[in-house]
Amino acid sequence: MSYSKTTWATGDIIEAEKLNNIEAGLETASGAAETNTAGIAALTERLAQADAMLDAIGRALAGDGVCIAKSPADVESATGVSVTLSVSVYPADATGVTYKWQNRSLTAAGAQWTDSTLTGFNTAAMTVPVTEARYNYEWRCLVTHNSITLASRGARILRPAEAGTRLQNPAETGDSTE
Repeated sequence: MSYSKTTWATGDIIEAEKLNNIEAGLETASGAAETNTAGIAALTERLAQADAMLDAIGRALAGDGVCIAKSPADVESATGVSVTLSVSVYPADATGVTYKWQNRSLTAAGAQWTDSTLTGFNTAAMTVPVTEARYNYEWRCLVTHNSITLASRGARILRPAEAGTRLQNPAETGDSTE
């Protein structure tokens, strides 16, 4: 079975065939890692996140966990105002869920995720005052439930002229960071 991307919508039912399709995509990505040594570290992190996500989906469907229903999205904003980045989980009424927002530079080679200290850093929605420097950062949320931690997709604050573009960390492009 070859991988084909599924676009999920609220209320969709996750069936065995679609989970098998995701696993086929993971196997394909894993095979690609063997031929692309420059991107192995980034791919390994993504595979681990995907594996954790599959586990979380299964637990959420079984009533024993949560999964990320919606990751934060890129937002376009001028400096001098604040924007809100948010993440949501399924099931929405789950208890015992913790959140930790992180950021990393998009301009520094090999930049690591660091914990945020901004208002709301430990909630599902974090407020980010927009400054010139923050245009060069990516933001994600770590969601933990029942000792399982999932990472949301990263989001950027875009200058109004940058809407529709996306910078990548050198580790994600396979570029050398040394």
